[in-house]
Amino acid sequence: MLCYLHPRAIHGPREGRTIRANVRGNGLAGTTNLALLAEVREGLAPGFEPISFVERLRRLLDALHASRRNARESELRGPVFPDSIGRSAIISHFRYALVPPALVGAARWHLSLNVSFDGGWEPYMRVIYRDIGPLLDALLCHCVGYPGARSSDFDTYCRWVRAAELDAGIYYTDSPATLADQRYLASVERLQRESSSLPAADRAVAAHAELDEVSALAKGMSEALANAPAHLPLQLRTLKGLYRLTGLWAGPDGDILLRFAQLVLGGFRQWIADPQFVADPQAQKIMALFTDELAWLARPIADPAPAERTDWDPAQLQAALLNDGPSATHGALVLLRVTHPVDAAAHLSGLAPRCAAPAAAAGEVRLHVAFTIAGLRALQIDAERLDRLPTEFLDGMEPRAGLLGDVRGNHPDHWHRPLRHGIDPAREDRIDLGVVHVAVMLRTLDLSPAGLAVHTLHPLLVAEVAALGQAGTGLAVLAVEATRSRTAEPGGREHFGFADGISQPIVVPHGVPDPRRHEVRPGELVLGFANDRGDAPLPAGADGLLDRGSFLVVRKLRQRLDHLDAALTQATGSDAAARTALLERMMGRELGGAPLVTPGPGGRNDFDFRGSDGAQCPFASHVRRSNPRDGRPAMPRILRRGMSYGPSRAEAPLDADRGTLFMAYCASIAEQFETVQRWVAGGNSSGVGSTQADPLVGVPHEGESRVFRWVG
Repeated sequence: MLCYLHPRAIHGPREGRTIRANVRGNGLAGTTNLALLAEVREGLAPGFEPISFVERLRRLLDALHASRRNARESELRGPVFPDSIGRSAIISHFRYALVPPALVGAARWHLSLNVSFDGGWEPYMRVIYRDIGPLLDALLCHCVGYPGARSSDFDTYCRWVRAAELDAGIYYTDSPATLADQRYLASVERLQRESSSLPAADRAVAAHAELDEVSALAKGMSEALANAPAHLPLQLRTLKGLYRLTGLWAGPDGDILLRFAQLVLGGFRQWIADPQFVADPQAQKIMALFTDELAWLARPIADPAPAERTDWDPAQLQAALLNDGPSATHGALVLLRVTHPVDAAAHLSGLAPRCAAPAAAAGEVRLHVAFTIAGLRALQIDAERLDRLPTEFLDGMEPRAGLLGDVRGNHPDHWHRPLRHGIDPAREDRIDLGVVHVAVMLRTLDLSPAGLAVHTLHPLLVAEVAALGQAGTGLAVLAVEATRSRTAEPGGREHFGFADGISQPIVVPHGVPDPRRHEVRPGELVLGFANDRGDAPLPAGADGLLDRGSFLVVRKLRQRLDHLDAALTQATGSDAAARTALLERMMGRELGGAPLVTPGPGGRNDFDFRGSDGAQCPFASHVRRSNPRDGRPAMPRILRRGMSYGPSRAEAPLDADRGTLFMAYCASIAEQFETVQRWVAGGNSSGVGSTQADPLVGVPHEGESRVFRWVG
């Protein structure tokens, strides 16, 4: 396993590094800017009219801009269907421009792209590769070496973009507001303007959340069917503009243009197939004027069948990843440094059987081993192999603090680094996370009365820690973080008082996963296998760094019971029932784990939030924003395996140092963990403004009151 823990690499650039690791974009407060300059192909484009690639690209750009201008300026009615780009809800703006040779000191024309988007580079790339790939294909197929979103794997696609990306300069944005924020604030302004009184406006705003993509499409469909003749002109005008270009696109290029048209007019295609539309005589009279255009749009294009991989075997993974056995009650995170690469590799290899063992019984210790990028370098892994690892893993958390929402009080400047092992704690000798090479998780099960009382390092684990750093292992123990899980005890809860670990992804190796049952393909958690994001599996026996591995994210989060208690007391006084109800609304579940919306027949985890308003489960609650359950494609899921640290509420004052050692596995840090982390740190996955921070883990701003709103 690979550990996303360290703040920076301890080695500088090496010879032979390829472009994937060379991050050139720039970010600020969770938004990112990307600039790209790609060389346009020479010669004539394949088509029925002789035309250069430059001229064909110019005509396509003109047609797209004209369509956009028509929708915003000349049409009497705005579009009813979600925009093919806007529905991704992350792209703030983009601009394509043709650059003459003289401006870049080259012999050929170039295509320039400048785009700003919410979140990180990799999730944005996934959107343009999978969701709006036909748009990028239609434009960038004019450029030298472009691999195509439908004809290349994701890694190859990303490498081409990196190769064409420009070095970042300064990136200025006046506000960190996201695209979803802009839409939400426009709706809030409308609600305030249309309400009859201030209390009515306040209630309307509290009850409002922007529609998810599926609901927005359904709403648009209803409006379009109610008055088809009024909404047809814009759609048919767009269709006609694209159809006029077909003479310039032949062969495979013709399929590229058609795929793009089918993407742009996706809502329109569903609309005109609806029986209610087909039965509308006025609409059919209009449609009869566009027979050729509609026949072209309806032409099917075969996509290659998804690849299969049948050698899924959980027994080949470290047991802690997918183990369903008894939970551990005590554990430790041991951070190590490699002092002798050969000895360290041999010693760690010897631990493999214990990592693959089933769940530990009482009195046994279970191990799990993960490596940082610095550790892989210290173990002398070839640089070309390391270059295939994703940028976010190479970076680590500290350089990505703004993207993760680790700002102000959570900024790395204020992090409490781990205490150095074996040194008097009073000396406050703390280690730099950049020197950590290996992380070993130790876990054991002890339900005896004596064992349950231990919240420091369990006696069984003391010897294990000593053995990891003894002479001849090639390893030195840097720090040890003792952990404790009370959720394994009968009626046990985490520090805030909740049952934990309820909603976890379930791997389905074959067939189509059911998101409502929390099923995911193996590739969502384990590298090398097909995932829910559209990636094909690797060939069996591929590079061991990329086959059957997973990324482990580790974060130490302090839980301030004293602050929570003060906030609950201020809001509810001495009313115990009101206090519990408020705390449950903040979380989005009852203390025992039951959802605040009515679950289905599958139990307390069988539910979604579609159709439930803020009175059932507040839009800004922790559970709702971290897993919105709204049917969006490839919902980012992570497998949580963290444990608490520190004394329970009954064992020490409320202001004692206690919290969660968060640990989670995923196959993509950027597309899974970082996306969810942004949602809870200040994103708006549940349709409200990002200023409505997560009530439990949102980052406060000094001098500003934090307000948690819901409909009573």
